[in-house]
Amino acid sequence: MRFAHPGPEGSSIAQVYRLLAGTAPTELPYIASCDVLDPFNESDSTANGVDGLRRTLFALSAPGTTGLTSYLRTPPGTTVSLVPLGGVDSQNQPVANAAGVVFERSDPTGKDRGAAYLTFSGDWGMEVDGAAGTEQELLCGVYGLERIRFRAYTPEAGATFDRFRLVPGQPAFAERFPYTDVSLERPTDSAPPLTDQLRTSYATVVSGDSRPVEYRAQPESDPLYASTATGASTGVLDFLNVGLPLPSSPGFAMPLTPSAGVRAREGDPQFPPEELGPFESQILSVVRKAAVRPAALETLRAAARTAAAPDARTTLTTATTPQGFLVSLDGARYETVTMARTEQPDFSFRTPDAELISLLQTNQLFAVVASPAHVGTLGSGGAAAFQNTVGISGWTMTADIGRASTASDYRNVLILKFCDGSLRDRVANPDMWSDPEDFSLLPGQTDRTTALTGLSQWLTGFIDQAQREAKSGNRLYTEFARVAADPAWKGLLVLRADVDPTGLPDQLRGLAAGIDFEQFYAHHFGVTVTPVTAPGGSVGISGPSSTFGLIDYQLPQFRASVANGASPDLPLPLPVDGPYGFAVLQLQALFRNSVLTDFRSRVQLTANELFGSRVLAVYGATGREPANAVVLKGTYQNQGGAPAYVIESSAPTVFTLDGNVLPAVGFDRIQFNTLTPKAGTSAEIRSRLQVWGSLAFAELADPKGESFDLFSFGPVPKDSTPGPSADGLSFSGLHIDLTSPSATPNAVTYAFDATGLAFNLSSSKPRGEGLFSTFALQLDGFHVGSDDRRPRDLGYLPVALDAPVDQLKGPWYGISYKVTMGTPGALVAQAGFTSRLMVAWSPQTKSGDPTYAAFAGLQLPGAAPGAKLLSLEGVLKLSIGRLQLLRQPVAGGTNQRAFVLKLANIGLSVLGLAKLPPGVAINFFLFGDPAGTGALGWYAAYVKKG
Repeated sequence: MRFAHPGPEGSSIAQVYRLLAGTAPTELPYIASCDVLDPFNESDSTANGVDGLRRTLFALSAPGTTGLTSYLRTPPGTTVSLVPLGGVDSQNQPVANAAGVVFERSDPTGKDRGAAYLTFSGDWGMEVDGAAGTEQELLCGVYGLERIRFRAYTPEAGATFDRFRLVPGQPAFAERFPYTDVSLERPTDSAPPLTDQLRTSYATVVSGDSRPVEYRAQPESDPLYASTATGASTGVLDFLNVGLPLPSSPGFAMPLTPSAGVRAREGDPQFPPEELGPFESQILSVVRKAAVRPAALETLRAAARTAAAPDARTTLTTATTPQGFLVSLDGARYETVTMARTEQPDFSFRTPDAELISLLQTNQLFAVVASPAHVGTLGSGGAAAFQNTVGISGWTMTADIGRASTASDYRNVLILKFCDGSLRDRVANPDMWSDPEDFSLLPGQTDRTTALTGLSQWLTGFIDQAQREAKSGNRLYTEFARVAADPAWKGLLVLRADVDPTGLPDQLRGLAAGIDFEQFYAHHFGVTVTPVTAPGGSVGISGPSSTFGLIDYQLPQFRASVANGASPDLPLPLPVDGPYGFAVLQLQALFRNSVLTDFRSRVQLTANELFGSRVLAVYGATGREPANAVVLKGTYQNQGGAPAYVIESSAPTVFTLDGNVLPAVGFDRIQFNTLTPKAGTSAEIRSRLQVWGSLAFAELADPKGESFDLFSFGPVPKDSTPGPSADGLSFSGLHIDLTSPSATPNAVTYAFDATGLAFNLSSSKPRGEGLFSTFALQLDGFHVGSDDRRPRDLGYLPVALDAPVDQLKGPWYGISYKVTMGTPGALVAQAGFTSRLMVAWSPQTKSGDPTYAAFAGLQLPGAAPGAKLLSLEGVLKLSIGRLQLLRQPVAGGTNQRAFVLKLANIGLSVLGLAKLPPGVAINFFLFGDPAGTGALGWYAAYVKKG
């Protein structure tokens, strides 16, 4: 195979791609069919190759007998051998598509009409060593992701295999290669990449039966991968083949080059090494794509053809403007004007009207587009449409021109600047604007002078304010201020662009619950340049546009507070209707060169209730806060190319509560996470505030005022540390969930969830004489209950307390401990005499109340839930009359008191008939070591009645 392109001074430069390797047999039998008047098969009857017959052909006459080693390869690099097929008929005439060789002219300049070379023709079997009849893939050229699936040749009678068909007489001269950049003044023409000044053989793969042959192509740098049955077990994603049927019409062929044969033989004509890659990507692959495209389009359209016939226009000319816009033209009319390529669909005008086309063809263009009249909206059928979103680093901004604009306050203003002079100078005078009557007047504005003057003043003020911010040291506005003042800057700019809830990155989507979207917008986004190239003569955007932008959302109260010198982390007294509130105080994102370069965010959680108790006050590092709230700070990191947003607070905060059992809760760390998948996949937005902190329990007192520290964890009352303390039982797993409809994200439903609470004893602070410290307890779990699910329902027997307590009502919370009571003998050894003790409270008793809504319960081993009977080998039963938790003096006159668990009136019954011993009361006492060693002791008292 041979291709060429123009060389210097009217010459040509050729490249030979050898099909067969040098290991072919020295002799191959053939039968020649020669037409001396048409040695190159150039007559009308043979040139198109539809019937597979050649007037001049050297047909190999022993088909299916010899496999010739070729330079064709499979993706793993396996050699494909070619087996000639067809041969001759009974009259020794080559059959249609008989394998053979033909003459082609070798001088594309036409100076030597007799110069010739041999190339291949006809059908060949594709033989892969050791893989006869199996599914294989054939590389189409240099790049590994353009392939054709085929069934390998097998000599077995009746077997099905696909054929490699070579069709000579195809264009092989790239008269415009190497390509130069094109522009609107010098657009690409409609000439094909290859012309027939030089001809060679193209190829295709023909099915051996009715099953279509599949053509597979993907961008070389952007292939698809997916989880398959093969890769599922390893967690590795496999390459995903995406294919379409290869055309099977008679005469179809495309340039399939055996790239392993590029430098096969010394002395062959060759391109310079640096041209081989571009020639493949810009010429050969483009011609292949063009060859398969019509059939591919029909296949795709057939799937979508339901209500409307496909567009009949299949050939559009694509060109680039001097400004870097990409323009698709149908004749002289713009079909599509693509102004930017970002993460969203191309930012573009589609089917623009005459006014917009005229505007875009202005030499010194400065347009202020505030009116949607000649821009259009999406979904407008064949009328003008504006694909108006851009995506930068996961953020989506929309130029919804005309929306929410008034004569004194504008939004979504598009500025196109491709002219001399600075942006600031241009906006100052509407006489310097292009076509302002068509593009700058809002619908209904009839007073041109007043309207344009008002818009000019708004723009001037908008820019001046940004420049003042930059001069004051606010680096978020540095780039915008530079652009506004730079006469050399050219590009497009959108001011006050919309950002709706779906415009947030997936990780931040939950923030929509706390954003006032009437005030939330992008201060600006802009495009400076879009890279455009023309590989193979097909103009296209070769990479993302250079974009920049700023979102500067600050709640007015936050902006005023910071302007007055307050810390940005100071909670604000915002109106909250209900126990909880969530507000985004600040959300700022700066983009440069299409990446996020600066991110600042603060969100506020207001909590007026915790664990069912009203929050009285909140204390931070500097004292009491002005609101029952805590502020979380947002940060951004790019971890290996993956964006990571973290919104959290690690400043210790104490919430004091209106409760006499749990008077304070400390928040040591809070983290905000969005739970909802990416935008558009759910009708609601769910997010979560995860809390790490501590429960600071009060030290309960008995009726005499003596300590009865049932809950054990919390600050020491005699501690002189100023302000409330959150020393206590450290926890994690507390969260407050936020749920709202995607369409109305501010309609938030809050859920306080403590069911997953877990404890960290190493960072907890138990009081020295509390129940936990002296009673050999082990933390076991946390419980949340209600009126219809009481501790007794969990198998806990109530334990009488030497403290004034009320019955639990409404929601309640409990902490369970393991109590190891030892093994009272072989009869219960298998039961494992480990009990559980629960201490619980409900928020019904308030600060200062004389009684406590508190509960203690014991879960006995070997007993049915809630029962006071322990079964001993099914014959004996141990019964307990009453459980009581006492706090009694320690012998020795030390004024020390200790907790004692009393199990009163214990007895044995045999088969449930008699209590043993009769007439006797036995009390069992369980107590911890007063020295705090964690050991547990017990004694029993035997009292004979009468």
